Amino acid sequence: MAQTEADQDQAESREQLSRWLENVLGCSEVVLEKQRRWRPVWRASAQQNGVKRDFLLKGDRTWPTHPYPLVYEMRMQRALHENGIPIPAILGMCDQPNTIVMEWIEGGRDPGLVQEAIESASVMTEDRWAASLRYMEILADIHSLPSQAFIEGGAHLPQGAREIALHNFERFHAMTVEQGITDPLLEFCARWLRQNYPRHRESISFVTGDCGQFLSDGAQVTGILDVEIGHLGDPMRDLACFRGRHPIENMGDVAALFRHYETAIGVPLYFDAIAYHTVSFLAEAIYGPCSGCTKRGAAAIGSRRRYRCR
Repeated sequence: MAQTEADQDQAESREQLSRWLENVLGCSEVVLEKQRRWRPVWRASAQQNGVKRDFLLKGDRTWPTHPYPLVYEMRMQRALHENGIPIPAILGMCDQPNTIVMEWIEGGRDPGLVQEAIESASVMTEDRWAASLRYMEILADIHSLPSQAFIEGGAHLPQGAREIALHNFERFHAMTVEQGITDPLLEFCARWLRQNYPRHRESISFVTGDCGQFLSDGAQVTGILDVEIGHLGDPMRDLACFRGRHPIENMGDVAALFRHYETAIGVPLYFDAIAYHTVSFLAEAIYGPCSGCTKRGAAAIGSRRRYRCR
């Protein structure tokens, strides 16, 4: 049976990634297994210095779902790891195909990936609940880190309450201009967010951007996942994102988790800011599908079918 274009693309990616692992990390006997994700993700098993090791390889999105380049994600993840946050260590970056190479970490994710949660309702076990409490402590640690390492990695340092609240959203909204998208709902959200941002919020932390993603083993958090849209902003943004995931993924007793975070960070929560950033986070989630529906997005999907995950 003749190979399809998608098969050929995937075979080419396998060859290129295997060659990178061999040439850069000194691996042999490389085996790549495609993971079920919204982006090209591979688990690689190989021999390195006589020891079997596993790696995680993460590539670019199929179409522009957010405004941050892959190298930015790599730098933010590296900064977190170097500051003691449990997140996979960065081992390098392959330029063809554009892919981050990191260590593999064990652990499961009880609430499941979003697609799995949609297909079969996610659950919250006692162990996952204990790990969720620990995650809130780690989130407080992240929000307490100095900004400098992230600025050096390319993160923008917002100035003033308006920019702290809006600069990440405005980067998403700029994608509609770049791609000629006009969407009434997004225009309404943009106007509302610009008029109603918290005027007295000056707190700035590195925020994960897509909060609530972590692996756990029993009650232990083994690693944080996906900081591709992490940025410097109001720490309440992460809590807003966490609650924004809850309708699809079972995140547990969100109010109790927020109280645990509040104790860990030692600063009272600002619920008006959480409400505001909930609107912002959920609005930003619309931009990716809108981009995929444009001619440019459709062309990107068609020309890179190897990135279609199922």
